Amino acid sequence: STATTTLVETDETVIMFPSPKVATHSALLVVVSVLSGCSALGNGQARTPPMGWNSWNHFGGRVSADVLKATADRFVSLGLRDLGYVYINTDDGWLNIDRDTATGRMVPGANFGGPSEAGIKDVSSYITSKGLRFGIYGAAGETTCMSRAGSLYHERLDAQTYADWNVTYLKYDNCGEVNIQSYAKFSAMRDALNASGHHLVFSYEPHVTDPIGWPGAVGNLWRTGGDIGANYNRMISELKVVNLWVHATGPGAWGDADMLEVGNKGLTIPEQRTHFALWAMVKSPLLIGCDLTAIAPELLAILKNQHLIAVNQDPLGIQAALVATYPSTTKRPDARRATFHTTPAAARVAEEVSNYTFEALTDCRWTADEIPRSQTWALEAAGGDYTTIEQHDSQGTRMCLTAFANGTVGIATCVDGAPDQSWYAPDINVTVGWIQENSSATARCVQNDDGYHMSLQPCNVEPTKCNTSRCASSVKFQQLWYLSSMSRQLISSYTNFPVPPIARPRTEYSSFTATVAPCNASDVLQQFAHQGDGTFQSVGGSGCLADIDNTITLAPCARDGTNYFKMSPAGQLQPMHDTDSCMDVYNFSGPGITVSGHCKHHSATRRGSQNEEWTFDTTSGSLTSASTVACCSTLSRPIPAQGLCMAMAPPPPPPSPDVRPNNAPICLATARAPDAVHPAPPPVVDETNALQVWAGRLSGGALTVGLVNTDDAVAMPITAAWVDLGLSPSKKYTVFDMYAEKTLGVFSGNVTVTVASHDIAALKLTPAE
Repeated sequence: STATTTLVETDETVIMFPSPKVATHSALLVVVSVLSGCSALGNGQARTPPMGWNSWNHFGGRVSADVLKATADRFVSLGLRDLGYVYINTDDGWLNIDRDTATGRMVPGANFGGPSEAGIKDVSSYITSKGLRFGIYGAAGETTCMSRAGSLYHERLDAQTYADWNVTYLKYDNCGEVNIQSYAKFSAMRDALNASGHHLVFSYEPHVTDPIGWPGAVGNLWRTGGDIGANYNRMISELKVVNLWVHATGPGAWGDADMLEVGNKGLTIPEQRTHFALWAMVKSPLLIGCDLTAIAPELLAILKNQHLIAVNQDPLGIQAALVATYPSTTKRPDARRATFHTTPAAARVAEEVSNYTFEALTDCRWTADEIPRSQTWALEAAGGDYTTIEQHDSQGTRMCLTAFANGTVGIATCVDGAPDQSWYAPDINVTVGWIQENSSATARCVQNDDGYHMSLQPCNVEPTKCNTSRCASSVKFQQLWYLSSMSRQLISSYTNFPVPPIARPRTEYSSFTATVAPCNASDVLQQFAHQGDGTFQSVGGSGCLADIDNTITLAPCARDGTNYFKMSPAGQLQPMHDTDSCMDVYNFSGPGITVSGHCKHHSATRRGSQNEEWTFDTTSGSLTSASTVACCSTLSRPIPAQGLCMAMAPPPPPPSPDVRPNNAPICLATARAPDAVHPAPPPVVDETNALQVWAGRLSGGALTVGLVNTDDAVAMPITAAWVDLGLSPSKKYTVFDMYAEKTLGVFSGNVTVTVASHDIAALKLTPAE
């Protein structure tokens, strides 16, 4: 059922949001959502993390209606449906590049019975008839990652289409135009889904890795890190990121660590046990990512572990945290215990906001008790196709967006009929769009110049190729605005710096990072010696190319697995420790070079992704990227005369102190916003230690505890100390091993279990008295 909605109207706030119903606890490790934003979506969905299946990890772009139907059959025959796995979700690859020319609606591909919609409706009906739910994929760009039709500028139409097809889960990617502010474009889809009256689970990828408050106000799930791969180190890396969000999740709003790799090649059985148990504990959605028609019984047993499923679905909805780590030694010296934040759940940590002169732009607020009246706006008719953008302050004075004679834009008292307060903005309340001046002589648009000032500038136009081929960035991003029908905020799509790669480099390895730059044969920083073992040694720098936390950097030539790369016949450079991934130019234009979660598939008629294609010149030693070449219909392509080459460059300087942190969203306002509130940081531990203790509260006073051994070679004893878990040392707990399905005994003070390499002891602690 949908949460109740209340209207809050005071001198400071006027906004409609669902009434939050959040229990508070003061005990250590209690991490219910501190944000009423966990209820702000108001769709009543995902009160526990969703469970189901997604096509991408195994099938990639080879998904079809038959694959989904076969998976639905297996959900029933294998007993997965009865355990709570109910969503059958297609990922990218289900729809065509072009929309219907008459209706503008999305067109299913031939693999889903297209171009008629009858085929995909049949899939939805078939899945529903099995007592399951149909989920689908979309993207907040003009195209998806596979260059199919995206939903940017079509949110209302697509939301209604999903309703017509009885879609119950939307995975909404962030592939194209990633420099358009995430809070703006994802709020547009949130509002469109709510307006359709058909409530579904809204899962999206905001490209925000630092824990801030607004993701839960926009969707039910948000991706916390990069694309997962069937690789142990990548899996552990994803957990480090999801751990940052430990104080920001709760019923209706979950951090998404990406789909499960259990059942796919690349992970050992102990690693798959660890993977599933930790995903369950951190309350990530449990979306199976393998081919269920060919899964081995011992791997199916992992997915069907009812004890861990119960942990994931526990109604308290408290995400487990990394609470302690120890070095890989049996004596366990120098134990690093977590520093916990024991303030009540409703407490927040204030963000430092730089001093600046307020000029009508300020940081957006996103929850019912934080959005001030000064950030709420409405479109009022001004004659013909034109409107005023108007706000009523607490004294009743009408304030309007105004164009000034010097070319700047700001806020002034409304004057009826004033041409400098009349705007053409027909779409900003349904999607991100222009605000154009009312003038026959010019075509100028309101532009957010730098996050603090606005001006009138010639309206930018997106290249037409962005309709059919993935464009990483939008040329209009400073001139796009979205007026949310839910929060009534006028949100700028401006971002104050290019969206960074999801994975953050471990800079202790090197002062150099890999970038792309115009090719220069005489630049030694662009020259590499390709060794026979698969390493690329820099001529101008000290070290070899290495995949460090999914970012290409320069590291010592240790030949430890991160230095080895294999070049495929298609020119894709694949790290040998994770051959399902490829080295790519971030956002197609760089300058960063990262490691993507999945190499894009090639076929006779469709090439993979250009930013994953490289050419190594054995004479000059250069690595040339193909990412500046227009897409071709076959794999054959010329190498550009003025291509981009890989180069080693020092890391960029840190941003100036007055740059807003976390790529904060910006709203039009009549007053500067108060300091933002954000979730408290996670417990402080040394993540470099090999032995880890994860823990989280469950209903009935119980706890879930994961003892993880990331050591590459040997079994190690790992201790969960009651003091690390926030428990009284004298209190007794019955300890149950959820994989072994046996009780280990009654313990007080601590419990120690010997854990094999890359394995986990998944425990449940229940009060014994």
